[in-house]
Amino acid sequence: MNYKKPLTAAAVLTAAALLMSLRVSNATPEEGTAAIAGNHPNIALTGWKPAAGDLKLHMMAVLALRNPRELAELKTQLLQPRSPNYHK
Repeated sequence: MNYKKPLTAAAVLTAAALLMSLRVSNATPEEGTAAIAGNHPNIALTGWKPAAGDLKLHMMAVLALRNPRELAELKTQLLQPRSPNYHK
């Protein structure tokens, strides 16, 4: 099974969602930061300073499953020879 296309599409959609959430935030250019609502713990950032402008950002987004039961059922169906979803 070729997972490359669905994973690429998921990565593109995730990146677009993250960028859109930053764009619609209330941060102003003077503040230099934008918080994603509900995504940051309540901790004080002491000694923080902006990174160099040419520094590359390596980021990974991990999303929680909304329907783990359905995923488990699909996995089972994919491995059962009598299932219509076998080896799809």
